[in-house]
Amino acid sequence: MKKMNRPFNAKMIQENLHNITGTAQTKKVLAKLVESDDLVLKEFGKVQIFWINQKVFPAVDDSQLKKLAMDIKNAQISSREAVARAASLRREAAGVESQLPTDELRERVAALEKSTAASASKLEKMRAGGTTVDRAAFDRASARLQRALKAWSTRKKTALEILGDLSEGSGKSMKDLKASIGIEDDAEAKVDLKAMNAKYATTTKRPAVGVGGAAKKRAIMRR
Repeated sequence: MKKMNRPFNAKMIQENLHNITGTAQTKKVLAKLVESDDLVLKEFGKVQIFWINQKVFPAVDDSQLKKLAMDIKNAQISSREAVARAASLRREAAGVESQLPTDELRERVAALEKSTAASASKLEKMRAGGTTVDRAAFDRASARLQRALKAWSTRKKTALEILGDLSEGSGKSMKDLKASIGIEDDAEAKVDLKAMNAKYATTTKRPAVGVGGAAKKRAIMRR
């Protein structure tokens, strides 16, 4: 139950165990696990649904996701500026080396050194006034964000499948069923998974778009 982290009824659990236990024994074991707070039970008429108590999993801190998103945004800004500046310096150096005489070359080199020093000073002021991250921290933050989005997608799909089955079995509409259980869906939370995936899509290159605040999403039936 912990490994799959999704809702089951007694029959599904019995089948997953290849019927090594009878129906009565399976229900008895499930009742004991509910009593010991290892499992959670929800009843919808005659339908009983069990899943692992979510207390065994670490809570998702929305403030941490927001901080990661801001760190990524700052890293992207610094990256774009550094890449643009490096490209500009390479073009200038190539032109100087191939076309200018020695005396003029020395003047241009001195000017470039002065410009580089000014850029370095500007960068230090930027670092002093805001948060910066190195590439390794950026990659870790990006990977954690992708894992969170993937988990969101998987759990949403599972929850919708279970709700559909429960709606059909109980005769209640999806809307009434969600209200009776107390589920807050994406629309009510004012978030859009498709838009989030598009905005934070993984790439083999350093990202070139800004990252907004992480969306708040209540953890419900999880897989």
